[in-house]
Amino acid sequence: LRGLTEEAAELQAGFSLYTPGYLPECFSLNNRSILREQDRPAVMTAYHCPGKTVYEDVFLYIDQSPLGGESQTGYPIGDARPVEATVRGQKGLWIEQAPTGVQSNREGKTELMPVNLLLWEQDGFFFQMRSNHLSQAEMMKVAESLE
Repeated sequence: LRGLTEEAAELQAGFSLYTPGYLPECFSLNNRSILREQDRPAVMTAYHCPGKTVYEDVFLYIDQSPLGGESQTGYPIGDARPVEATVRGQKGLWIEQAPTGVQSNREGKTELMPVNLLLWEQDGFFFQMRSNHLSQAEMMKVAESLE
């Protein structure tokens, strides 16, 4: 594990983290860090499933941040179409193949990478899950397992 333990992240963020009880096969915790978004802490937890090459790796990020004041976040999602989804009994959004990720290509140049996003609010928090390859069904299964 790179970054913070669950306990250290909770202490620095000032709130308890939701963690998945289920992860797809081969995924393991890779990194946990705290970001500041609109003067509020956001905890980003990264899970990783290694591929045969770095270009085949699969990632899953789960971000959790407290709601407060203006809780609107803008996402440049290109031609991707948001679809309403019910996540843990709450209204949410599923956005497939939104060009919001960044990666280095085989020539070492930075390029946009399409990612799948699952967004919802619950219990005073905003949750964002994103993955380069996981399906809506798999991401919903992870979201439903959060405790």
